[in-house]
Amino acid sequence: MIHLFYRFSLDNDLMGIGDGVLYITKKASQFLRLTDKDKYSLLIQYLWSNEFLLGLCRALDRDDLDTVKASILKLLDSLKPNTFYKINTLLPAYVDTPKILSQHNRYLELIGLMELKHKPHLGISVTSLGKVVFRTLIGGHKSGEEISKIISLDEYRRCE
Repeated sequence: MIHLFYRFSLDNDLMGIGDGVLYITKKASQFLRLTDKDKYSLLIQYLWSNEFLLGLCRALDRDDLDTVKASILKLLDSLKPNTFYKINTLLPAYVDTPKILSQHNRYLELIGLMELKHKPHLGISVTSLGKVVFRTLIGGHKSGEEISKIISLDEYRRCE
């Protein structure tokens, strides 16, 4: 979790490194003034960013990354919340993505979007919150739902 926040902070210019010292930037104080919901939204968007996923698996082809993300989100959205599924039954749906799965799933578990079970079989379950988040990320929210308040990571990065 510490590594996640370290990378998030560096990649979003909340912290910098100079002369072997880690320092906070002006943007860090702006980030701290955001609501918890906005901070969480930015963190979730960061976990699905090309930058983060390519950092997890450098062997991923940048051109295929959007297809990989869409495939994973579609699969996660198709799962019933709070129901464990054996990983080996789901792997065929994760076409060409096994290298990032174990690492990325750990981060998704840390922020409460899914649960992993190791015994008696390796299993995965999306949480109720995860179901809502995955549905929103694939654009499958119900019409009329208010998602306009979700802060955009790209817009946030452009702010000074």
